[in-house]
Amino acid sequence: MFAKQKKLWDQKIGSEIQFLEAQNNKEALEQRLLTMREQLDMYKIRAPFNGVVDQINPKVGEPAGGQFPVVRVMNLNKVFLEGDVSEAYISSVKKNSFVEVKFPSLGESVKAKVKRVGNFINPANRTFKVKVEFKNPNGKYKPNQLAILKIRDYKAENALIIPSRIVQQDRSGKDYVYTYEKFKKVNRVRKLELQLGNSYEEAVEIIAGLDSTTILIDKGAKSVQEGDAVKLK
Repeated sequence: MFAKQKKLWDQKIGSEIQFLEAQNNKEALEQRLLTMREQLDMYKIRAPFNGVVDQINPKVGEPAGGQFPVVRVMNLNKVFLEGDVSEAYISSVKKNSFVEVKFPSLGESVKAKVKRVGNFINPANRTFKVKVEFKNPNGKYKPNQLAILKIRDYKAENALIIPSRIVQQDRSGKDYVYTYEKFKKVNRVRKLELQLGNSYEEAVEIIAGLDSTTILIDKGAKSVQEGDAVKLK
């Protein structure tokens, strides 16, 4: 109808009112069509990222809406891990530092980078949030999988460490180990007081009182006393 009225109007035939009415009707129909197309497009569900549909929640015929989850879409190319870290390490954990993530169920570990360090300390358990990200080749690491986050909070160059099992403590609280020295052609037990540093797993750092050439008594260290004679085998 608009095309017909326009053709007549261009030839100066017909009234302007008829032409404007046809034009308004045409534009109203175009706007209505655009609105319907937009509404129709809203029936299509799009994920904000590429991935694989892992689960579809509603069954055929059931209602679906914005307040109900419809599908679970997963992209395992890159995953992240969140953990709660004690506030004692808040000065040691920095953004972009590297950590080690261990997966007990897989028996392997991977290096990851700290992407975010929380600024809020939870008053319930005195911890703050740490988020790390790492690549996930072949999708082997799964969501909600148990992982252990190992963060290096201390580093020392040329540190001297010994097994913590051989370190003893006297009644005054001083730490010591046993070594030996030759006295009148007899090897006798000697007590060395130590200043300890940080410890990790089964090792302890020695700050003072020991050098790398000292031979320490390991097995039977708790059965000897200073001055006892020992024989080397």
